[in-house]
Amino acid sequence: MGSCLGTQTPITAAVEISAKIDNQNVVDIRREQEKVKLLLLGPGESGKSTICKQLKVLHGMLSEDDKRLLTPVICQNIISSMRTLLQICEERNLHHSLNDQDSYELLKSTDEYAPIDSSIGRAIKSLWAEPKLREL
Repeated sequence: MGSCLGTQTPITAAVEISAKIDNQNVVDIRREQEKVKLLLLGPGESGKSTICKQLKVLHGMLSEDDKRLLTPVICQNIISSMRTLLQICEERNLHHSLNDQDSYELLKSTDEYAPIDSSIGRAIKSLWAEPKLREL
């Protein structure tokens, strides 16, 4: 008789634990339903991973490690793309009409894997403002 007064029965404790688990399950299910899942299909080297990386960048989901690892790749892509544009300028004999010949020479001589420092950054910005390059 004394055990009924003021103490919780094992059944009541089990019901409370079950209710907490059920509530947590509801929260977890709602959280899962809010996630957007995307299935990317395609052959190898078709850009599936690139799209995932771009989504992470656009939606601020990159970790500091990801940023640290991607920075050199982004720098390489920028320099490589600018050098490709400069090469096309040469092929079309437009490079003499560029306003900033110093930036042109600097980027032509810059290694593709070089980090972008302030001088290279200024050169890229200056050349990107060139109407002849923008038309390519």
